[in-house]
Amino acid sequence: MPYQGFPDGLYLVMQRSVGKGIDHYGILDIGNRLGVRGADGINPVIVHQSPSGITADWLGQTPYERLLAKKEPASVSPKS
Repeated sequence: MPYQGFPDGLYLVMQRSVGKGIDHYGILDIGNRLGVRGADGINPVIVHQSPSGITADWLGQTPYERLLAKKEPASVSPKS
């Protein structure tokens, strides 16, 4: 289900960390393309690496501020 004008898909997002001097990246999943357990497919989730491992958090509960790119589906070429 599209979210705020963005179609379903996977997007690279970034969070600036002024205090640590390091940028943090995550994957914005609109439409639950990754099949994240507990995601409803309506509200986007951010999948990212945290100190405790790879986690998924609701977009509204994360400080990600910049959308960098959309992951386009891989094209499949027929084998001859």
